[in-house]
Amino acid sequence: MAASLCLRLINIGKAYELHYLPMIDIYGMTKLNKIQILSLIEELQFVNSIVNDELIEKIVPGLTELLEKISWSKNEGFLWIVGN
Repeated sequence: MAASLCLRLINIGKAYELHYLPMIDIYGMTKLNKIQILSLIEELQFVNSIVNDELIEKIVPGLTELLEKISWSKNEGFLWIVGN
């Protein structure tokens, strides 16, 4: 995902005082467990429902599908989001 699109999602998360979207560090690493991933999915769906943004509307369904697959994994690991 392009850094500018990621920043857009992060800033919307900040504006609505969401928890996990603003935690994403586009210049470092962000570690999320499965419970946090499920909350991030809800935040992305919320953002998608309130904004009128074609790029966000295109990326969120695929991103949430990927996050759901990760959350269903039997592994006890974490999701690492690695920035630039």
